[in-house]
Amino acid sequence: MSIYTFIEKINSKKYVLSTLLKQSLIIELKSTQSSTCYYIEFTSNAANLLKNYPENIDFYIEGSDTYVDDVLMNKYSLKQMISFGEIQIKGSYRNFLKVDAMLKLS
Repeated sequence: MSIYTFIEKINSKKYVLSTLLKQSLIIELKSTQSSTCYYIEFTSNAANLLKNYPENIDFYIEGSDTYVDDVLMNKYSLKQMISFGEIQIKGSYRNFLKVDAMLKLS
């Protein structure tokens, strides 16, 4: 997955996180092919890849590696992949809007 590239891109644009987040947001990225999970914590200062399972997860994104990578690299929008049925999400609409904005602005 190109998760490391995404984290570098979002961290290079400090204004994105500081504008969107007042508290931390933890998302889980799960691959349907290999059942691998990645956890990213977004704070107003930076995005970090978590090594351990977090206590609470605010937003879930699940799909094949290819489609999740396409969304992270801004090839396709999250909303498009959801409407095509390639990615499933779980979480509040507010968190969806935050994650969608971070993806588009990265």
